[in-house]
Amino acid sequence: MDNENNLSYEEFQTQKKYSEESSFKRGMEYAIRILSLRDYSIFKMKKKLSDRNINPEHTEEVINRLLELKYLREDEYTLMRIKQLLLKGYANSFILQKLSQEQLIADDHVINTLREEQDMNLDKQLHMLIEKKLRSKNIPNDPEQKMKLKNKVISFLSSKGYNYDQIKKALQEYIS
Repeated sequence: MDNENNLSYEEFQTQKKYSEESSFKRGMEYAIRILSLRDYSIFKMKKKLSDRNINPEHTEEVINRLLELKYLREDEYTLMRIKQLLLKGYANSFILQKLSQEQLIADDHVINTLREEQDMNLDKQLHMLIEKKLRSKNIPNDPEQKMKLKNKVISFLSSKGYNYDQIKKALQEYIS
C-alpha cells in the first residue's frame, strides 16, 4: 500500500494544524504587503483574502488583527475614497452608490463638507465638466448637429451621476 495516502490520525491532525497556521500566516503576510501599497476597506480586504483562498475563518482573524493593529482604518478610507471620486467630478448620488458597493457608510452631509473643503461646489464642478467636454468643440449652427453634441454632453454628465434638471440648467449657458 501507498504510505502517502494512509496517514495516521495524529499525522493528519498535525498536517491540518500546520495548514491552518499557514493559512492565517499567509493571509496576514499578504494583507500587510498590499496595505503597504495602499489602503483598503474591510470589504475589499475580505475579497482580496478570499481570492487568495484564505480560509474564511482565518480571513476574519486576519481582519480582526488588522483592525486591532489599526492597519485597516475604515473612516479614513471612506473619506479618501470620497475625495478621489470628487476629484473625478462625480455627483453625490454616484459617490453614495460607489460607497455602498464597497459597503462603506457616508451621507450627503459628509460629501458636501468634503466638497466645500476641496472648493468644489456642485455647480462649479458641473460647469468645469461641461467646459472640459466642449473644450475642443465648435458649437455647430445646424440644429441637428447641435442636438447631437448636446446629447453627448448630457450622456457624459449623466454618467457622472448628475440629474437631468441640473444638466439642462447648466447647459443653457453653453448650448441653447
